[in-house]
Amino acid sequence: MFGSGGSTSSSIIFRAFQGLGGGGVYSLGTIVSVELFPISRLPTATARLSIAVSLGLLLGPVIGGVISAKTTWRWIFIVNVPFAVICIACIAFGMPKGFPYQGQPKPVKDEPHKYKTTFKKLDIPGAVLLLFGVLAFTAGFEEAGSLFPWRSAYVITLLVLGGVFTLLLLTWERHTTLKEGIREPVLPWRFFTNRFISAILL
Repeated sequence: MFGSGGSTSSSIIFRAFQGLGGGGVYSLGTIVSVELFPISRLPTATARLSIAVSLGLLLGPVIGGVISAKTTWRWIFIVNVPFAVICIACIAFGMPKGFPYQGQPKPVKDEPHKYKTTFKKLDIPGAVLLLFGVLAFTAGFEEAGSLFPWRSAYVITLLVLGGVFTLLLLTWERHTTLKEGIREPVLPWRFFTNRFISAILL
């Protein structure tokens, strides 16, 4: 019993780390695309990146389910290694020298205060509210009708918390956007005033 519980706990913990790494890779891929491609080619690059992410979201659970059912769950982690090696090789041989300052006569040196300025740009409150809002909604809808009834205190509490965090997020992002300070909002308010972007987010 202890061994089974230990395996389950460790798999959940390391799956969380895997998710953090995957989220970081996606974010870095978007950032690198913006810096790497000229503006004229940026829409094409962004579209291809979005297609790859969409295919991963669609095929990942299916392939993961097959691997878990036919082999051992450990392959869920191991299967990423060869793809990671290929990506690292592509970066090592394909990334322009001096990126993202390639083509400049002299390397740009970081000023001592640059990191403090960069940190001030982070919308940490917005990121925290977004995280808790998504977690509350996801956990509530995931457990509703399976482990807990829809009318249970557990599900209702999570959905209410998700709504509260979402309202706080919208209020904070509106305040941050209209303030026009150094902080860059996670979800700029103009996203919610544009019906096309609002529909995509929804």
